[in-house]
Amino acid sequence: TALHAIVFELLATEKGELPAYCGRAIHAQVLRWIYLGNPQVAQAVHDGPESPISVSDLLTKKRDGRVVRSGDVCFFRLGILDADILEPLMLGLERWERQILHLSNFPFILSQVCMLPGSNSWVGLSDYDFLAKMAQPVESLQFRLVSPTSFKMHDGQDIQPFPLPALVFGNLQRRWNAFAPEHLKIPKVEWQVLVSDFDLKTRRIYIDKVAEIGTVGRVRYVFPDAEQGRLANQLAHFAFFAGVGRKTALGMGQVILES
Repeated sequence: TALHAIVFELLATEKGELPAYCGRAIHAQVLRWIYLGNPQVAQAVHDGPESPISVSDLLTKKRDGRVVRSGDVCFFRLGILDADILEPLMLGLERWERQILHLSNFPFILSQVCMLPGSNSWVGLSDYDFLAKMAQPVESLQFRLVSPTSFKMHDGQDIQPFPLPALVFGNLQRRWNAFAPEHLKIPKVEWQVLVSDFDLKTRRIYIDKVAEIGTVGRVRYVFPDAEQGRLANQLAHFAFFAGVGRKTALGMGQVILES
């Protein structure tokens, strides 16, 4: 199975306010675990032109903001797009044991790794063949952009926060082709897709002290062409693992397919 979505539950070890954004720190911690299992794989993940992982920000079920006490549960999600990563990750977690880990200087202990579907709504597993074979044509689908999402335009010189259809599905197609088996790669598509409904707002976060503006909320796409509707459905299910847009390995672009 090449595609995994894993949830890591962490216990806060002291009282305090969680950092405003932990995507970069979570990425570094995941690489640390992979490095403990296989340094060469960790280096390949770090240096690759397309990241084979996606991560969420640090999340909590608390309703009173980001203030936690010792023992409170926080969690984050890791998406894996390459089957070669899982074994080094698991070995690294075994070697890490119960060491304190710091996310942006806030200390935690890893308490649970959720890998079985059904244990958490963010957990899942699949593979490229299954997604390609099971995808049916759809007339429309709706994404919920959970974390700030944006896209590169014009050779990366400009950033577009609005999830234009060609940017969304073009980005997913490129990442699919980077990791899917050769026989499943998708030829170039001139996407003819409409936005039929949206409820979006922009949100600013800081990564490495640089402001990033992305969009959160929901957006619905309509597919006049049945084959493009099928491909979009396939890629939308892939987005559960891959995220969409820029900096998905640093916490941006987390999406949920709602219909």
